[in-house]
Amino acid sequence: MSFTHTVQPGESLWRLAGLYLGNCARWLELYNYHNAQCEQNGWFHKDLLRIEDPNLIFVGQRLRVPPRPRKPSLNPVTGRQADAGQMATPIDLKIEYTIGKDTPAIRYVQVNPDFTIKAEMSGKIAIELNSLDKYRHNLELLISKDRFQMKQKLGQIYDPAFSALVAKPEMVFESGRVTLHAPIAAKAKIGSYAVDVTASAPNHLIGVLKPPPASGSINVGSRKFKYNAEIEFKVDVVWHPVMRSRPEPLKVDSPQKVPAERSFSETTSSQATENNLGEVIAKIALVVVGTIICWPARLAAMIRPGSLYNMPFQHTIDPNRRPMA
Repeated sequence: MSFTHTVQPGESLWRLAGLYLGNCARWLELYNYHNAQCEQNGWFHKDLLRIEDPNLIFVGQRLRVPPRPRKPSLNPVTGRQADAGQMATPIDLKIEYTIGKDTPAIRYVQVNPDFTIKAEMSGKIAIELNSLDKYRHNLELLISKDRFQMKQKLGQIYDPAFSALVAKPEMVFESGRVTLHAPIAAKAKIGSYAVDVTASAPNHLIGVLKPPPASGSINVGSRKFKYNAEIEFKVDVVWHPVMRSRPEPLKVDSPQKVPAERSFSETTSSQATENNLGEVIAKIALVVVGTIICWPARLAAMIRPGSLYNMPFQHTIDPNRRPMA
């Protein structure tokens, strides 16, 4: 039996055909059926308006929706005819993210004044689009022939939901337990994850948690998603080393200044200068002493006859030398 639908914001004949007829490509049946109902019963239902342009319907407009088909229809997945009296099978599409297998494990770090908490998440998360237009999106992806374009479109639709689910959680450590306030647990309405940690080293605690599968829903922008998660957490708590106190400065009771210690180079240079000065003084002393001791002998030689100063002046004449003109 047919019924009436009131158009909501964001709806189209394509979306309504996927919602009520199970196949977005059957929008033309919805269009023809509504216009036929307007011509037959328009005089009775004054609020039924004929659709002139199938791409243009208005919010609040009332549409007549046909009953379920009684003739065989094509299954959009297999391409075969469905059994009589059954709707075409909707296309449900789930994207599964395998963490720690096809992609690296997701790591979180939170630094506190006394310790650091490190967490690692692995497992798989299956996400499914749950908006009214999901069948249209799924059909477009199914009939797409360009794999690169299909992969790019999948990332644009599902990656924001995945990023919101695995966002960094708030981690609290107390009484041998680390509590993870993760979005993936909050959206499933299970509160948070609690991981018990035990000592593996003097300053190191570790723990592992594999919680039961979680199912929930999340909204990202105008799209709604539902998900199933089977994940595992590995948690490390590392205590920071205690810093030793600095030595106190030397206290001097008297206000007298403490002489500064000279460096090795300064001491060496001063000692060398003192040694050279001593050698010079010693040489001067030897000269003075030698002069004093030898001076009387020299004086006597000067006074004695035949000395150097009493010798006659001698001059040798060269016979071969000619006189100057």
